[in-house]
Amino acid sequence: MVFSKSKMIAALTAITLSICASAAFTDSACLKSSFDTTVSHKSFPLGFADTTINVKKDGCVITILHKKMKYMKKKWVIDVCRGPIHIKYGTGSIDVFKRLGNCKGSMASDYCSNLSTIELLLQDDGLIFADGDKGNLDQDHGKIYCSYMLALSYLNKGLVFNREQEYSNVLIRGMYKSEAAVPTGSPLLALPRSRKTVDTQTIEAGSQSSTPDSSGDF
Repeated sequence: MVFSKSKMIAALTAITLSICASAAFTDSACLKSSFDTTVSHKSFPLGFADTTINVKKDGCVITILHKKMKYMKKKWVIDVCRGPIHIKYGTGSIDVFKRLGNCKGSMASDYCSNLSTIELLLQDDGLIFADGDKGNLDQDHGKIYCSYMLALSYLNKGLVFNREQEYSNVLIRGMYKSEAAVPTGSPLLALPRSRKTVDTQTIEAGSQSSTPDSSGDF
């Protein structure tokens, strides 16, 4: 009986460790993943119309297609490994909006407007309604969450990623603070503590970035 109980405890421990391992993806796993996921919900007016957000990720390239009712379609393409930092927008002809600086404060531009819209739609129509665990890349919530963190790290923070590099603690979650976060195995390069945001510089992810802050986390 004792032997049997020990085997049961060992099996339960193994299952628990397996679940924990699959429940939290790494920054590198997020960057290198590829998937195609769609989240839908009923919306105004009267709950009859479908609002749908489709996120297709092919390595570094994230494509976001948002549909509200039948004819309201918006599409963005974001390549988080390509500089200069920019957003491609449009379902037919393509507009390109390049990052000119930090979007906080009085900064107003087409780039900042599109960044704000992308963040809002990924939150309100993606993260809130997606099924599954946000830490599992095999589930819709995890796929949307991975795309959300990558998009914000690139567009809001100014991080240009390298698909061949390994990353740890680079992706931002919600609001962020300027601290140190570098690729696995790289020397620690901390930002000056007086520097609270990334301004007009594009930072190569892996040389300087920031640690995640759980505030605003989904």
